[in-house]
Amino acid sequence: MNFYTLLIIFGWLASIFFLALFIRNRFTNNSEVTRKIIHIGSGPLIPLAIWLDISRQIIIPIALTITTIIIINNQIKIIPGIEDIERKSFGTIAYCLSISFLLILLWPKNSVALMAGVLVMSFGDGLAGLIGKEFKSRQWKFMNQTKSIIGTSVMAITSTIVLLIVAYTYNINTNLFVIGFIALISVILEQFSILGVDNFTVPIGVTFLWKYFETL
Repeated sequence: MNFYTLLIIFGWLASIFFLALFIRNRFTNNSEVTRKIIHIGSGPLIPLAIWLDISRQIIIPIALTITTIIIINNQIKIIPGIEDIERKSFGTIAYCLSISFLLILLWPKNSVALMAGVLVMSFGDGLAGLIGKEFKSRQWKFMNQTKSIIGTSVMAITSTIVLLIVAYTYNINTNLFVIGFIALISVILEQFSILGVDNFTVPIGVTFLWKYFETL
């Protein structure tokens, strides 16, 4: 670990954050878009950390520090663009907590399983939220949360694609049934999104399912 590695990590985070703010200020005043861009952009930090071969002695303190900042920001809005949404949600906190929890338990031995869970959450849930709100389709209420056919379909398709890419990239010997089953579970867990709890359950559920099938 050296200065340049840390520069890459924090440079990526800063780039995603400023991109989200730029898009919000230039094209839309929707704070949900800001959150989703940061949500999606944070996911690739895990494959980046694998590529950089970051040790647990470094990555865990970084994750815990970011989580602490997010918890504080949720209360006093140091960075209002992340949390100034109308609905009550602890999704950003749950997202950071789930990643920190998985890093503590699984990094670096099971980093690929961890990456699968985080990328399904970042891309699957992130794109589902953006596209589902942009295009009209049949909707329903589940635990007082609005879901749609398009949003749920995007979650299912994106999760499947992400898992296939991870399996192919890391030469994981699994089959389409397993990939489809894990993607289905991610869709089911995403339905339970009250207060943003899916940001915790989806990455953890997908990660441990991947880890289980990987050892069979």
